[in-house]
Amino acid sequence: MTATLGVRDLQRANFSIARSATGWGRSLLFSIAISALLFPTISLVAYRDDNGLIWMAVIGILFGIALWLALTPLMMAVAYVLSFFAAHMFVRNNPHAMGPITYEFSERGYAYSAPNGNGETLWTAFPKIQETRKNFLFFFVKQFATVVPKRCFPGGPAIHEFRDLLHRNYHGELRLLSKPTPD
Repeated sequence: MTATLGVRDLQRANFSIARSATGWGRSLLFSIAISALLFPTISLVAYRDDNGLIWMAVIGILFGIALWLALTPLMMAVAYVLSFFAAHMFVRNNPHAMGPITYEFSERGYAYSAPNGNGETLWTAFPKIQETRKNFLFFFVKQFATVVPKRCFPGGPAIHEFRDLLHRNYHGELRLLSKPTPD
């Protein structure tokens, strides 16, 4: 299989990486923690009786949830914009990295051949492999992944065979789509 990456492939991959790194649970806890730090100061000025502490706690939690509901879409928008600019900067600074790259997948890992060199990478080199709607991401580290677009596979059956190959041979964190999109 030969892959030639486009800017859009990198942008989608960057956004998927950013989105997976910021889970909804983590962002909710962050918002509640921020409100727990900020709201008591405001509340102590407003409430000076014994019931004020209970109301302060209740309002602080509700404010944290409201802050989360407001900040989550904003964080997603910022991640989308930053992934767009990061992809364009990567392409501008590394035009050779776009390919074409030929991959040969096997039980051990994959062999690759690119304009700047060739080699072999074992499945054990990846702590995580993730499937998105448009790509497969092979993570070397938490925030950096090799991108293999699904459009470069010869067809739907080849993608299903590749998923089966990963299930059989990859023993790290494997995140494949539970309901794969039509290929």
